[in-house]
Amino acid sequence: MKRYLRFGLRSLLIVMTLFCVWCAWLVRVLHHAEQQGEAVAWISKHHGWVKYDWELGKKSRLPDTKWVRDIFGDDCFQTVEKVGIGGKGINDLTPLEKLPKLQGVYVYHAKVEDLTPVSKLQHLRWLAVVDAPIEDLTPLANLEKLESLECTMTRVDDLTPLAHLHNLGRLRITQSDVQDLTPVANLRKLTLLDVTANPVRDLSPLASLTRLKTLNLQVTQVRDLTPLRSLRRIECLGVAQTDVTDITPLAALINLRSLHTSYTEVRDFSPLTELPKLEQIVVGSSQLANAKLLTERTGVKVRLSGN
Repeated sequence: MKRYLRFGLRSLLIVMTLFCVWCAWLVRVLHHAEQQGEAVAWISKHHGWVKYDWELGKKSRLPDTKWVRDIFGDDCFQTVEKVGIGGKGINDLTPLEKLPKLQGVYVYHAKVEDLTPVSKLQHLRWLAVVDAPIEDLTPLANLEKLESLECTMTRVDDLTPLAHLHNLGRLRITQSDVQDLTPVANLRKLTLLDVTANPVRDLSPLASLTRLKTLNLQVTQVRDLTPLRSLRRIECLGVAQTDVTDITPLAALINLRSLHTSYTEVRDFSPLTELPKLEQIVVGSSQLANAKLLTERTGVKVRLSGN
């Protein structure tokens, strides 16, 4: 009898322990679902959008049994992974902290100045901020999984917080106030860099970014293209509306396919003659006659800017 009682008590303790573990798990799931539901409601209120995991190619966890979904709610069985939110009524991103599994965030035409809430999103892989008065990228400094970042029409002037985001493959900082590209010098996974409409002059920090395939330097103060000689994987290059006059360094870019040089003082296109993969160059009207000489020699297509 005592032995049976000991066995019964032991079994009861095990069952109770397992039940407590299950209850703790359920509480966490329900809390996550509640938080997610509140965040989704806020996004919907401001006419934003959300994408759940099952909408992005992952297997749906939504149960077929309707009563289960009615009791627990759909948010217990699906996770928001991407959101888009914007409008002048948005000045605070704090509600996004309730979506810790977010992988993508798009903020547009908003009054957001502070990205601190984004620092909590440790699963974030891409972030786009368009037309918002943000200045400081420091909250992004520890987002080690970030692969793509876009800041367009912002007040960003310092890229230092990005210096250790070694998984960044795509970086667009356009129509902003960046002058110094030194912080990106060690971002060796970059395949795309776009700094259009920034007061950038010195390209020497880019010399080590040998994986770059697309580089856009349009509407900058760049004059010297010499640092680009080592970037032999570049396929698309834009230097329109810059101070560039000499494209001799581009003769080393053996994979170059497209070059945009309109509204520059470039007149000699002969350095491009031996580029085996060059398909087209875009020029301004004052460059057209010189560029056509290249066409006669190589067959490269010349396109007039704006056409």
